[in-house]
Amino acid sequence: MNAPAEPRPIDTIAAHLARVRFEDIDRPTIELAKRRVLDVVGCAFGGANIDGNLELLELLRTWGGAPQATVLGHGGRMPAHQAAFLNAIMARSNDLEVMTFIHEGVRVPAHNAGSTVVTALALAEANRLSGRDLLTALVLGDDLVARVSLASNWSFSQGFDGIGSLIPWGTTAIAGRLLGLTERQQIHAFGLMINMMGGTVQDYWDGVHAFKLVQGTPAQQGILAAELAKRGWTGNYDPLFADYGYFKLYAEGAKDPGILTKGLGEAYFGEAVFKHFPSGLPTHTPIACALKLYQEHGVRPEDIESVEIAVTEQSMTNYYAKPFRLREWPHGDAAFSYQYTTCTALLRGDFFIEDMREEVITSQPVLDLIARSKVVPMQSEHRYGSEVTVRLKDGRVEREFLGAMPGDPLTDMATDEFIIDKFRRQVAFNGTLREDRVEELIERVLRLDEIEDIGEITALAVA
Repeated sequence: MNAPAEPRPIDTIAAHLARVRFEDIDRPTIELAKRRVLDVVGCAFGGANIDGNLELLELLRTWGGAPQATVLGHGGRMPAHQAAFLNAIMARSNDLEVMTFIHEGVRVPAHNAGSTVVTALALAEANRLSGRDLLTALVLGDDLVARVSLASNWSFSQGFDGIGSLIPWGTTAIAGRLLGLTERQQIHAFGLMINMMGGTVQDYWDGVHAFKLVQGTPAQQGILAAELAKRGWTGNYDPLFADYGYFKLYAEGAKDPGILTKGLGEAYFGEAVFKHFPSGLPTHTPIACALKLYQEHGVRPEDIESVEIAVTEQSMTNYYAKPFRLREWPHGDAAFSYQYTTCTALLRGDFFIEDMREEVITSQPVLDLIARSKVVPMQSEHRYGSEVTVRLKDGRVEREFLGAMPGDPLTDMATDEFIIDKFRRQVAFNGTLREDRVEELIERVLRLDEIEDIGEITALAVA
């Protein structure tokens, strides 16, 4: 008699997604997930009216469809996959949402929550599910993305944007869980999903709107794949390890396939870097250096002769270090620039979403200081961090070095007070909610596990 076949990783994962209960998940993991929900909803408000998003909203409303899920910040309802698509794009628009998880004491870059949270919100609202349902699905989806990422040989040098080729694993898991897929249907959903993933890192070099598009498509694709599988569509039988499955096509193989199932259900990976500034994460250390120079050294823009932004040798090769120039979409040029972000922080002694407005980016004081700045390799033994040196007109030199970003969970975990204040500041920038409604929304999200119908929350998150 033949021995039973060893379960494939995809079988183990599908069984895990179907069987885990809310009560099986530890309290710290649940609390962190609630804070991710609050952060992403706040970022959707902050990005609701960023250039291009109103045009997208108008397009989706023109297409119409079933009123299933709420458009955050704006109001109105549309099909769940479209609402999740738009909400994810709004959440990513200022590049301010929570990101990066920790594995064995190492920060692993990830941009998952901007897509996974809104996928869970849209489907939970559409199906009148509870906060516990949402949190369980979200924890499972975020954990799966992290595991696929850790197992992959993927790197930016391949040209794929990992947002478009990793996050769909999480959104499809979330959608499958919330739609009640069987284990077999969930595998089919993953097999359908890999036919829709993609995205290119060229978007960041070019500073174009497309960089946020790839945050929206995983939300849309995950819901579509799960809905098709529920209705009988079949997908690849082993979407992870087939001859032309995910690892072959998108990840140059699996470097650690064991991490896909090791400790599954015992430890959950979830993003924990609650960003301070509306720009790519590598810019955060030089921004923080600039703020210290302004706030603690008394450096003022009118006194600055030149600015030198020193980063690691590896950082010199990425798109943040490219010379700043204005093209068709200034916001995209600014968000991924060491020069723009650092110089603007030196000018204002602050750096937040107000500084990503086109009138600020193209203002003469900003452009003048950028013209007197340069990005150089760090002349020290430091492997991480940044150093900003300011030469003043009176001959003095002021310098600040930081080896870790603000909000780094390994050294400086964001407090609840910070996350809530960040939420309030973004909603105030949006200008659509009364103060009492803002506070009620915060309170409901932070006790999400007590909410019986997610519609109670989404009803508050509109103008």
